[in-house]
This record gives sequence, structure tokens and C-alpha cells, in this order.
Amino acid sequence: MKLMNFLKNAIIIGFLVTLLIAISFGATNSLVTNASKPITNAITGSFKVSPSEELFTDETIQVTIERKKKEGAEQLISDCLNYYSEEYPEYKNITCNLIIKTNLLIDNSCQYIVGVLKEENGKNTISLNIDPEC
Repeated sequence: MKLMNFLKNAIIIGFLVTLLIAISFGATNSLVTNASKPITNAITGSFKVSPSEELFTDETIQVTIERKKKEGAEQLISDCLNYYSEEYPEYKNITCNLIIKTNLLIDNSCQYIVGVLKEENGKNTISLNIDPEC
């Protein structure tokens, strides 16, 4: 009887240890993968935010991005301008807008930041306009 209980407990402990190891490897893999995405994106220079709208005209691109939070807005707009200027060098005017949607049920949104990249006389100028009331 004691041997039977010992084997039963050993099997349960072995199963639990195996389960913990599997969970640990899964969590580690997820953590490493998710933590390395920003580094990979920075190295490859990719822009991974899906814009809600992209308008292409003769010489201009207008990109609108919608978010719920303002944190990192300047970096997001800077990355947007860099990405589109590298992907579409033939366009002379690029505008990236960040719309903050504070409430999804009521259309309570505002244009928080607008970044504009213009090429005039062979020089690129970037301007950022932030609405502090937003």
C-alpha cells in the first residue's frame, strides 16, 4: 500500500514538474520574442503601426493614426515621418496625424499632434504641432 501511494505521488509530482517546465519555457519564449520586437523594428527601420487612413496625392502623403493614449506620441509621429519618407522618397510632403480617441462610445476624439515633413529647395524640414487642449 505504501509503495502504491509512493508511486502515485511520484507520478503526480513528475507531471506537475513537467507542466511547470513547459509553462516556464513558453513564458520565456513569449517574453524574449515580445521584448525583441522593438529592437528588431529599430534595427530594420520598420514602422509597425497600422494607420487608420493613408491618402496619396500627386506630391503628398497624409497618414492618420488613431490611439487611446498620448504616451510616446512624438516618437510615433517621428517614426511615421521617417518610414514614409524612406518608403516613398518621390513624395515631397508627408503629414502624419495622431488622433486621440478618449471614448469609444462617444466620438470624443481630438487631433493631438501633427508632424509635417516638407522638401523645399532640396532641404527637408520637419515641424511638429501639438494641441495641448487635446
